Amino acid sequence: MAASCEKLCGVCYTQHLTSDAVYWCPECDEGLCASCLKFHAASKSTRSHDVISINELNQFPSLLIDIKAYCTKHKGKYQHYCSTHESPCCPSCVTTEHKSCDWIAIDDVIKTFDTSGVFENMDQNIKRIKENIERVCNDRNQNLTNFLEQKQSIQAEFTAKRTKIIQHLDTLENKLLKDLQAAEEKITLQINNILSELSKHRQSTEELEVHVSALKNISLNVQSFLGYRKVSADIRIEDKYVP
Repeated sequence: MAASCEKLCGVCYTQHLTSDAVYWCPECDEGLCASCLKFHAASKSTRSHDVISINELNQFPSLLIDIKAYCTKHKGKYQHYCSTHESPCCPSCVTTEHKSCDWIAIDDVIKTFDTSGVFENMDQNIKRIKENIERVCNDRNQNLTNFLEQKQSIQAEFTAKRTKIIQHLDTLENKLLKDLQAAEEKITLQINNILSELSKHRQSTEELEVHVSALKNISLNVQSFLGYRKVSADIRIEDKYVP
């Protein structure tokens, strides 16, 4: 009774009338109002149908509501039960798909059906299934927990190693910077000393240049001769200093 029209009387609905269904015929798969129920009970083709009230139908599980009491393929009433395929059969099913099967009257099956044993077996199976589901759920949850713990452990280990590597690189960097700074100070001192010495020799060379220029304008005598010798000796000294 899924569609909204099925809450109405099916017979009236086909005549474009609107009447609330008070009863339900599973074999006809439609609702009946009180008036149509009388014709339904009197008609030869439907008088044997088991009719239930809508209130009773509403108490049924949705599973039962969706189950048809007739053959949806041949539109015939289920009269037999095929024990080979464990399925209900209408007369057309018996003479076609199930003509070679073992089948018995469905009324006889219902009469001998042991509901207590079946329900006990169903309850045991459902309990077992639920226990298996619970076991598998617990197992998968434990697997997830283990994975998350391993993930955290790997992340922590990686972070620790990364920190250690960074610290080691920082140590190497600091040592390198200190070595470079010391080398810079040493080289700067050495070059500054050389530049200072070169500055002194530049000054001496410039003084020698002045002396040579002055000697050029002086007449040669003992004093100037000795001056030539002295300037020549000083030039040789300066020449040896700068290769």
